[in-house]
Amino acid sequence: MEEFDLKRSLLLGSTLGGICSDGVIPGHPWGNWIAQRRVREAEAFRLADHWEKWRKDDMLLHSMGLECCRFVLDWARLQPEQDWFDDEAIAHVREEILYLRAMGVRVALVLQECCDPVWFQKLGGWGKADNVNFFLHLLTHPQIVAIIHPVKGVVGAQTRGWVNILE
Repeated sequence: MEEFDLKRSLLLGSTLGGICSDGVIPGHPWGNWIAQRRVREAEAFRLADHWEKWRKDDMLLHSMGLECCRFVLDWARLQPEQDWFDDEAIAHVREEILYLRAMGVRVALVLQECCDPVWFQKLGGWGKADNVNFFLHLLTHPQIVAIIHPVKGVVGAQTRGWVNILE
């Protein structure tokens, strides 16, 4: 393969997180859909399994010389029930972001992709104007704030930006 030079002003990166790399999550809308075998490629989602293999994947990202990544905070995983945040999942995300930053990888957070929690969908999802308050509640949870807000000494200081809502 022939080498090429990337302009200094451009960064080469990857995407991490979300259903495409983390695989099937119980109670997750896409996870439920895939588990019901509505997707022929259901096995491919299971094989990626980034959630379990993240250290290996992140080392690979670094060894390939990638300088940045778009990191998806999966709302359905972080808040699987309306009144319950999964502290272990939040700690997992924080640990991975710190790991990436320790390797010099720039992290841009995606706060919302296409994976709303099932409970949110049952309440009308984004089709009901008042439901935006549920998303705002997620963004004000203290452990989430520590990830997304640039405060010295926390993960937020290690991120390079964010995408509010993608797709």
